[in-house]
Amino acid sequence: MKRQSPLFTNPNNTWILLALVCALSLLIMDATILSVSLPSIRRDLGLELLPSQWVINSYLITLASLVFAGGRIADIFGHRKIFVVGLLIYCVGALIGGVAQSGYVLIGGRVVQGIGSSLFGPASYALLYDHFSIKERGRAVGIVVGISSAFITLGPFAGGAISQLWNWRFVFLLPFFFIIPGLFLTLKYCQESQKKAEHVDLKSFLALTSALITLTFALMSGQNKGWHSLSITSLLLLSALFFFLFFRANKRAKHPFMHSHLMKNRLFLRGNLMIFGIQSIMMMTVLMPVYFQTALGMSPTKAGLWMVLESLPVIFFGPLSGFISDRYGPYLPASLGFKLIACSFALFIVWVVYSNLTILALSLILLGCGLSLAMTPVSTSTLSSVDQNYNGEGTGFYNSVRYFSQSVSLSLICSLFNTIGLGTFERLVQRDDAAHLWEQLDTFGLAVSTDPLVTQSYILGSNIGFISLCFCGIGISLGCLTLGKLFFQKFEILHRP
Repeated sequence: MKRQSPLFTNPNNTWILLALVCALSLLIMDATILSVSLPSIRRDLGLELLPSQWVINSYLITLASLVFAGGRIADIFGHRKIFVVGLLIYCVGALIGGVAQSGYVLIGGRVVQGIGSSLFGPASYALLYDHFSIKERGRAVGIVVGISSAFITLGPFAGGAISQLWNWRFVFLLPFFFIIPGLFLTLKYCQESQKKAEHVDLKSFLALTSALITLTFALMSGQNKGWHSLSITSLLLLSALFFFLFFRANKRAKHPFMHSHLMKNRLFLRGNLMIFGIQSIMMMTVLMPVYFQTALGMSPTKAGLWMVLESLPVIFFGPLSGFISDRYGPYLPASLGFKLIACSFALFIVWVVYSNLTILALSLILLGCGLSLAMTPVSTSTLSSVDQNYNGEGTGFYNSVRYFSQSVSLSLICSLFNTIGLGTFERLVQRDDAAHLWEQLDTFGLAVSTDPLVTQSYILGSNIGFISLCFCGIGISLGCLTLGKLFFQKFEILHRP
């Protein structure tokens, strides 16, 4: 007689979950780990500021554009097989990046990493839904989300420490500590899913990939090139054309690349809308350490340590949210989470006004608790609303929304912050070179200014920009709370035992 796992009915599921934690932690960490290492990379490879940003953007664009295709491919060829293939492709990209002697080779390696991530990312969630019953999914997703989400903040901290103590190239060796155990556990404990007697419709695949690449590229470049520029307008029109060609080809295909039931599933679409909101709030936490350094004069280490207060609750409250969701239903932890997020942003505003570090600590802790309580039940319920025969396609769509929303929201957040902050700064300093001064301070911090008026104006402008983001955070969380009430009522009716 097999001894039962203390967490799951099947004792092998604990090891399967560990494999998925390794993969998804890597996926989340890789989106942010190189951000702190960019100055070192620029110096070593002789890159200008704009090309160096493509070290990160190339990965995000590739991932956001191909992740839906990765889910569909996993459904057709098998979730376990595509998971393993994706991790191996990612390894190749990491090796290319680690030995790169030019910026172009490094960016090429990041594109290969993005291709690998677009395969193993959706396959990870599909494997989870293959091996865990609906009664255990909330618990499993809670553990995965709780642990892996901590790497959103730990990624830049780890990247900065490695670059400072050794060399930025060692950052590309770190993924192997996740990949090797993930591959071993997957091959030993995971069962292959049933393959579908279908093929990938090449026309639909190329049209959808082209549409997502042009749209993501336009939205990520809008702030630098200008939203009304000819290049951005052309990319948006080109993206619309590719989407039209995709829906036309998909409708005529014998084996559709995207099955119509996904777009007709209102429950699934509502859940993804909440995911978009949660990811947008998470991207605000990426901007926070930058704000702490440039406007408040904190060191990178100190800013990173403050953000640990937001990361730590995720580790504990993510699994707790899963347990509560399994036992009492998903609405209770999700609604509490969205309320805590709204309260945290309100406290951030109070902190900016009164500069009380105790309030800052409480705000970060509440934000971490709220995100972890909300993310787990929303993710579990959204993916559970999809037909089990299309888990890969459903998780591919879900991940497309996640990474697309990260790209879009980060661009919009930075644009809003800079527009409001720069507008305030220009009114206060009343100088012709105000925009140039703002850009210098935004890049290098307060140390580049010797004029007290310029320094104080930049701090005030940054504070007002940050407060505007806090109001956006309150609005998004309350909007998700309202939408969640309708979503979970319908979900619990459909999935009532």
